[in-house]
Amino acid sequence: MLADEGQALLCGIEKADSVTIDPHKWLCVPMGAGMFLSRDWRPLETAFAVSTDYMPSASRKQRDPYIHSLQWSRRFIGLKLFIALANLGIDGYAEMIRRQLGLGRYLHSALLARGWQVLNESPLPLVCFAPDTTTPDRQDTVVRRIVDHVVATGVAWLSTVDLRGRLVIRACITSYETTQADVDLLLELLDEARTRASILAVGEPS
Repeated sequence: MLADEGQALLCGIEKADSVTIDPHKWLCVPMGAGMFLSRDWRPLETAFAVSTDYMPSASRKQRDPYIHSLQWSRRFIGLKLFIALANLGIDGYAEMIRRQLGLGRYLHSALLARGWQVLNESPLPLVCFAPDTTTPDRQDTVVRRIVDHVVATGVAWLSTVDLRGRLVIRACITSYETTQADVDLLLELLDEARTRASILAVGEPS
């Protein structure tokens, strides 16, 4: 919603009763600042409301935080997001998100150019892919070895996921610090890991 080119992806969100957002994903704040946005206060009151003699009575007009949140507002978790928003502003967030969307497109194209199979189509910077192997029976083993090799370097992190019954590699760009040079380095590591994993698979008995 912050970047013009991304708004169409959320078409229909206005019909939801509630929305959850993890600001640590794209809003460049540390983990532990999850957001729950609800159209109706009543579910929150049902879950969290308390009544004690030493607290003022619940106000439906002022929305006392202690009746609709777990922490009673004592921990200002939202400060993380507030500071980032105050520093970057809406325009800064929009530019950051546009850059990440662009890096996702770059990663998608570069993987295809290097002979990888890209197995999802998404405008988001989330790419699921796998090596184009001639040994389907060893596909899962090769995928796991590739991921293990890349993660073990400590340079980049990715994971595996079951996509329509097939184990694939999942790479997602979420850090505001990620650059094209970082993506290029990941691509080099993936190519190296693919070669190593394929050699090992060929040398194993059937």
